Amino acid sequence: MANLKNDLETKKAILGFDVTLKKLRNGKLSRVYVANNCPRVDTLINLAKMNNVEVISLSENSKELGVLVKKSFSIGVVGFE
Repeated sequence: MANLKNDLETKKAILGFDVTLKKLRNGKLSRVYVANNCPRVDTLINLAKMNNVEVISLSENSKELGVLVKKSFSIGVVGFE
């Protein structure tokens, strides 16, 4: 959790599954956080492993992750450049 807060302050956050997946394919992410109820997480994890990107599975669900990144909507995946 401390890493997520630090990344939010120091790096650019990429919100959402589709945008994060696109950035992973282009090799532009350094770390990805995934909510515990995120669908299609296997695709994301496999692509991240191929690109040597750290994937952190959170114990929070997507609503709680949205609150953590100070948004008023649910967020399943947050990536950082």
